[in-house]
Amino acid sequence: MGHGTVRAVAGPRRTGVVLTLAALLVGCAYSPTEPGLFGRPPRPTATARAPQLVGPTPVAVRDTDADLPVVGEALWTSGDGQDVTFRIAVHAVRRVEGGTVLDWSLTPVAAPGLATGAALVRPVDLGLTGPAGESGSLGLLDTDQGRLYRPLRTRARTDACLCTSLARAGEGLRIGATVLHQVAFPTLPAGLRSVDVDIATVPVFNNVPVTPAGAVPVVTTPVSLAAPPEEQEPLGVTQMLDPAPNQQQFLISLDAVAASPTLTSVQWTIRSITAGPGLDEQPRAPITEADPPPQDTNPAAASGPQLRVSGAGGAPLRALRVTDRRTGRSGWQCLCTDLRGWAPALQLAQHEVQVVTVFAALPRGATSVDVAFPGTPVFTRIHTSAAPDAAFRAAGPEPAPVRTWPRGEAPTGWLPQEWPTPVPRAGDLRAALVTVDEVVTAG
Repeated sequence: MGHGTVRAVAGPRRTGVVLTLAALLVGCAYSPTEPGLFGRPPRPTATARAPQLVGPTPVAVRDTDADLPVVGEALWTSGDGQDVTFRIAVHAVRRVEGGTVLDWSLTPVAAPGLATGAALVRPVDLGLTGPAGESGSLGLLDTDQGRLYRPLRTRARTDACLCTSLARAGEGLRIGATVLHQVAFPTLPAGLRSVDVDIATVPVFNNVPVTPAGAVPVVTTPVSLAAPPEEQEPLGVTQMLDPAPNQQQFLISLDAVAASPTLTSVQWTIRSITAGPGLDEQPRAPITEADPPPQDTNPAAASGPQLRVSGAGGAPLRALRVTDRRTGRSGWQCLCTDLRGWAPALQLAQHEVQVVTVFAALPRGATSVDVAFPGTPVFTRIHTSAAPDAAFRAAGPEPAPVRTWPRGEAPTGWLPQEWPTPVPRAGDLRAALVTVDEVVTAG
C-alpha cells in the first residue's frame, strides 16, 4: 500500500527550463533553501497538452455544505495527462453494525481550460487501484497496537473492496463539485477512539476520531472543498541521478516532512529528465533502499529516504513495514508508495511522480531532521511541519439516521446534501473477508 501521484511537466516553456537546469545540475547538490528550482509547473496553455479536456457550459455548484464535517483534507494532481487537481477529504470513521466505514470525498478544484462547474468528459485515473486491486489502496492504522486494518473484501471477487467503486470514482466529475465515497473495514476494538487514515495518493490523515454506531462528527467550521489549490515550493533538490547507468536521468525533490505523535510522513517527488525504461519492477537506489530488509516482498516501493533527528547520533530511521496477509505470503511491505502502478509514467521525459514514505514518530521535541537518500548529499536541518490533528476539525459525536445500501448493489457515490450517507448492510459486512496486518520496524 502507499501513496503517489504522477503528473506531466506542462508546456514547452517548462520543458526548456527543466532541460537547461538539467545541464547545470549534473554533479551538483543544491541547498534546501534554493528558491524556485523545483516549483510546481505553470498551468499549460491551450496548445501545451493533447487531448485537452472539454466540457459543457459551466454550471453553478455548491462547494461548501454546512452539514458536512471535514476532519482532514489534502491536494493531489492526476498523473494521466489531464492535470486535474483534486481535494481529497476525510469526513468520518463510523462504527456501524457489523463493521466500520470510512467516509471520504473527491472534489476536482482545477484543470486546464475548465471553469467551475465544467464537466470532465474523460475519466481520471485516481491512482487508487493497482497490483493489489481495489482493497490495497486504503487503510486504518492503530499505531498503539501496531495494527493496519485493511478494507473488507467481497468473497465473489477478493481483489475488490466492499466500497463505492474505486475504479469508477474518476468518472462523471465536475470542477468544484464534491462526490462522497465510502470504504468498509472490520469492526474496530471497542476502546479504540481514533485512527490514522491512509489513502494511497496523499499523506496519512492523523488522529481521526472513531464515532459510535448511529452517530457522526459534529461540524465545527464549514469547509470550502472547492477552494483553489495553493502553490508550494520544495524544501530541496538532489543532484542529477542515474540509477540505471546510461539509461535515464532523474531528479528528486524533498517536498515536506509532516510529524505527528504517531507517524512521520516524508513527501518527495521523482522527476524524469530524459526518456528511458522508467520505474520497472525493480527500481534502484536512491529511489529504493540500497540495503532493504531481507523480509521485503515488494522491491518496487518508495523506500529510499532515511531520517535522523538533526544533531542526534545513532542509526537513522527506516521506512515502516507492514505485513500483507491478503496474499498469504510471509514478509513485509514498505508503508510507502507502491511504484509498480506508476512505472510507465516515468518512461517519458519531463514526467514526475509524487510519493510518500512513512516512518515511526520522531522523539518528543524534535523540530528538524536530516533526510538521506542513498548515494546523494544529505538534506540537513529540514524543519518538520505538524501533521494536522483531525480531532480538532470536528466535535461530537451527534446522533444521525442510519440507512443501508441495497443488497449486492454498491453505490457509485453521493452528493454532500445526502450526508450522512448509507452504509453496507450488516449481513454483507459480516460475510466479507477480514484482513488485519501488523506494523513492524525494520532494523
